[in-house]
Amino acid sequence: MQSQPVHHFETSPPIHWLVLLAVFTICFATGLVADDSLVQTNAAEIAAVKQAAQKALKELFLPRAEINKKSYGFEDNDVVADAALKPPVELFILDDKRVLAYQSGQPVSSLLKPTGQWFVPVAIGGTNRAMIQVTQTATNKWTGSGWGWTPLARDWQSIKKWWPASGGFTPLFIISPPMAGYYFTVPQVQPANLTPFMSPQSAIAAKDGPPPALDDASQTIQGIRQVLVQRKKEP
Repeated sequence: MQSQPVHHFETSPPIHWLVLLAVFTICFATGLVADDSLVQTNAAEIAAVKQAAQKALKELFLPRAEINKKSYGFEDNDVVADAALKPPVELFILDDKRVLAYQSGQPVSSLLKPTGQWFVPVAIGGTNRAMIQVTQTATNKWTGSGWGWTPLARDWQSIKKWWPASGGFTPLFIISPPMAGYYFTVPQVQPANLTPFMSPQSAIAAKDGPPPALDDASQTIQGIRQVLVQRKKEP
């Protein structure tokens, strides 16, 4: 199933496809992630990501948002200075080779690689407004490199509400460059699932009520696999 395109605001020349290229580059040099290590990220790395996001929020994005709130995902009555950061969300990528070899029922986490990128939700009064993208530079420093992804920020808040850490859930945030879209999986929910953000079938846009049904990973991956196979056939 293809996800709907994600709109985000940018503070520099278009970065969406540059980000995807960077993701590919990073992942070629990175091993596959073991199931039990996906949520065991180094505390020092998380602290560095938070620091980079806070610096970007204060020095780069909030001064611009004061001038044009809507363009930065804020509401007209928001006090921009009250914006606060929520815990960072690590971005993973689906490995093409593992996707092509996927077997029904296989955990989605076994298909993932880290990207070296994080998204940090920005909230007003606890409600997500946007996300700051934080990437690692060639000198191993972390920097806030982008702003936006407002629909993703709002949907991620709903996902965390439906499948909270207090209940033992660890939703994972995933990108699939062949589909130019973002997905999530909840490893603790069976059967194996992989759901596009803003998927009509999953009803992610409905913020209230019980958790929506998650998309079967086999069906979602079948759509991604078809794109990969078609690309291999192209000259």
